[in-house]
Amino acid sequence: MKQLRIFIFLLAIVYVFLALGYAPWSRGGDTRSGVYNWDVYGYSFYLSGVLHGDLWETKYLDEIDTLYRPCNEVLAYGRFAVEGSKRQVFKYTIGNAYFYAPFYFGAHIVNKSFLGYRDDGYSKPYSVGLTVGWIFWSLWGLYLLGLFLLRYFSVFATLSTLFCIGLGTNYCAYTVQIIGMNHIPLFFCAALCLLAGDSWARTGRAKDLSLLALALGLSVVLRPTELLLVLALPMVLMRLAKYQSNNWANTWDFLALRWRQVILAVVVGLLTVSPQLLYWYLAAGKWVHYSYQGEYFDFTKPHIFEGLFSYQKGLFVYTPIIALAVLGLPFLIRRAPLVGFWLLLYLSANIYVILSWTAWTYGGSFGARSMIQSFAFWALPMAALFDAAWRFFKNLRCRFCAWLLGISLAMIPLSLIALQQLQTAQYHWSIIHWENMRKESYWFVFCKLHYTQEELDHLHWLYN
Repeated sequence: MKQLRIFIFLLAIVYVFLALGYAPWSRGGDTRSGVYNWDVYGYSFYLSGVLHGDLWETKYLDEIDTLYRPCNEVLAYGRFAVEGSKRQVFKYTIGNAYFYAPFYFGAHIVNKSFLGYRDDGYSKPYSVGLTVGWIFWSLWGLYLLGLFLLRYFSVFATLSTLFCIGLGTNYCAYTVQIIGMNHIPLFFCAALCLLAGDSWARTGRAKDLSLLALALGLSVVLRPTELLLVLALPMVLMRLAKYQSNNWANTWDFLALRWRQVILAVVVGLLTVSPQLLYWYLAAGKWVHYSYQGEYFDFTKPHIFEGLFSYQKGLFVYTPIIALAVLGLPFLIRRAPLVGFWLLLYLSANIYVILSWTAWTYGGSFGARSMIQSFAFWALPMAALFDAAWRFFKNLRCRFCAWLLGISLAMIPLSLIALQQLQTAQYHWSIIHWENMRKESYWFVFCKLHYTQEELDHLHWLYN
């Protein structure tokens, strides 16, 4: 536990250092809205609507669009007129607003009290506040995941896994550079599901089951497709059976005795999603409103190969360290067969659904951002791999050989982390394009930071 807290503290220092370097709150200069552009601008509507006292007609946003140009020259982004009324309905769900709120309104109070910027919800202090918030949620998510992993894996395996996810994936970019997207809160919710579900299986406390329901509810209002998390619930039952001496009869008795807890958990989940349902009803006249006009799932044409291996946004191209988790799957299955196979089923279903979205690249982004929340589940096989490696090195009789082999193999994840950080910097400088990467452009910029004007012109030609 102490080692985990020290690790999180050191990672916090690294994240703050990186955030200061990237300075996302200054994106576009003082006359722009910083991190509140495009999707983040859309997620913020619920809070700025409360701030301006106009959650329905949103007339104040016309001035914001003109003043800050959060979506360049696109006006009225993310909101649609409700036919037959003056109301407008937001495209985006309310989940991110829950996670924005303490830092958004905290920045508002600090700004009005001390700083003197425009108090309209989109000036620089609000971007700085949200950046602080995203580092906070990111670190807390990793901490919860670490608490869960420590129950089943060594300290070495746990910290190695958190190190790889925290700095070796695009989780880092979406913590310190691309602020405000819903992937960091979704990762937090996934980690909370794992920890709370396992805790409830161990203790049977109402608090743990309620936290599990809260995490599921938050996941759904962050991104409705995260309802897939219910597929992970059988893993809770498997752990529960284990703690009931692998006796399913005892397991059902355990559940029957706690029916009140189950009802409470359902109430918690419904209360979490009810603000979204109420907003849709008041704005659009329907309890459930499909707001993503022109975008949909086509389950007959999933883009699985492109989503995993393409140079445009492929998971294993822009987050190659996840391959270590794939290598760890056999070790996890050998260690806990039922959990391992069920986890494989969940991850497969998650990939299939995410990549069945017609806009499978998910707009301007760094790598496969739609997969970030599932890193909390990929952490299990990755930790199993590191744990197996740790036991192997400890059992080697020749200590010199163990150290030599260990240092040599450690260069693999360290190299992949270095590559990830380099690509994060390239994305920040628009060397890696947010949408138009292809094989030729990928290898043209691979591990390269300095360019002549002629090379930059060629790169621009490739992207267009």
